[in-house]
Amino acid sequence: MRQKHPGPIGGSDGSPATRVGGLLNFADVSRSMAIPQTTLKRYFSILEATFLIQVLQPWSGNLGQRLIQTPKVYLNDTGLLAHLLGLNPDRLSLDGTPVGGVFENFILMELRKQSAWSETQPGFFHWRTAGGREVDIVLEDRAGRIVGIEVKAGATLGGTDVRGLQALKEAVGHRWLRGVILYTGTEVIPFAADIHGLPISHLWAGDPCQKKSAGVK
Repeated sequence: MRQKHPGPIGGSDGSPATRVGGLLNFADVSRSMAIPQTTLKRYFSILEATFLIQVLQPWSGNLGQRLIQTPKVYLNDTGLLAHLLGLNPDRLSLDGTPVGGVFENFILMELRKQSAWSETQPGFFHWRTAGGREVDIVLEDRAGRIVGIEVKAGATLGGTDVRGLQALKEAVGHRWLRGVILYTGTEVIPFAADIHGLPISHLWAGDPCQKKSAGVK
């Protein structure tokens, strides 16, 4: 297939690597990369089909609305993401700007891997309101139960960090199961009976109950 335009996965403004964890607005990406939207969408389809990227669709209570809202984009290989962004451990320790997106990408990929052997086999989404409330990752099982997961690249948490989860809990009502904030600290923080801050080490803990806290059985 002859390409009329470069289709980089990273290294330029608007590429998937620079937009990890952000909303995927094709019109915006098309302008920033000077590539027609039709061509750009073909590139993204190829990247997704070859397992280089994955698109996280938005969650809503109405199944018919999921495809008409804005998705988010991630790279399947977080090491490749760091390379494309020119990051190494020293740079990450000095400059916190890109850490959040890279950390969120890493957590999503770990959850994806664990869901592969989960009995629940949840669907993966994200959630965002017009007013700006958002939850990074939403898991939904076949019974419609919801787990919200926020990702924070910081060692401390505060009350403002749970606002998105609280908003999602109110929105889904009885379908709510639990909310989790995965962060780089060391303490389990109970914000409510069904909302906790958990160290990321709980993703690999041997106790199944700890894995359930993150929505994985």
